[in-house]
Amino acid sequence: MADRLNWPFQTFDLHATRLNGDFFYPPHVHRYPQLYIIIDGEVIYRLENSSCRLKSGDAFLIPPGRSRSLRSACTSGMGLVAVFDADDPGFAVAARKFHLAPAQLEVAVKLAECIQNDAVPFAQRLVRFNYLCLELFSSDFSQVGEAKLPYRNLELEVRRIVGIAEKLMESNLSPVLSLDSLSRLSGVSKAGLGRYFHRIHQNSPMAHYRRIRLRAALRMLRDGYSISEVAFLTGFSSSQHFASAFRHEFGLAPSKI
Repeated sequence: MADRLNWPFQTFDLHATRLNGDFFYPPHVHRYPQLYIIIDGEVIYRLENSSCRLKSGDAFLIPPGRSRSLRSACTSGMGLVAVFDADDPGFAVAARKFHLAPAQLEVAVKLAECIQNDAVPFAQRLVRFNYLCLELFSSDFSQVGEAKLPYRNLELEVRRIVGIAEKLMESNLSPVLSLDSLSRLSGVSKAGLGRYFHRIHQNSPMAHYRRIRLRAALRMLRDGYSISEVAFLTGFSSSQHFASAFRHEFGLAPSKI
């Protein structure tokens, strides 16, 4: 998929793979970090000189530059493969196998259905794709991406974390991420994120998020989107709710743009 997810790190490819008795991927070296999730079925994954068996709900994080191959150990199944940008220092980690919680596996199933469903309108697929990825990966990847540059001073650290949160806000206008998700993905507590935003913006994280959404809405209206489209794309529950928030922020109705 050409559109990238702007997390603290970026995903530039995520696809579903059908598993059957003939499925085999020969040894190869990938320049990017990869995550392989087994939704249903079973595969044998070989990483250099060791191998592991992955079953439904298992996930395997593979660093770049390591030889890997896999083959199916079932007659039918489904896997998800995510490929990440290699620039984030948080991916300089060892290979890691982990198991998704039942709720996370349920999200993975819905994500696979979304990816495969061509009947879903493109804009809605992007919204669901972004949201489901974040819900699936937030608890594990908030830790995977934790590697930091050497600590210099509090001001730099505050601005770094606020910058991560702002990128998440800008790339997830709808559905709106919760404060829990924002803090988890930014690597700090909710209270810490609140203090950092007040320090930089003299505002709460969610109030700042709302302002980002409304500024994006203003751009969309100027580009010719309808009010109902803009309300949906910027995460408001209704056109009326959007119009009220827009009037409060800019002093005029969206219909006047």
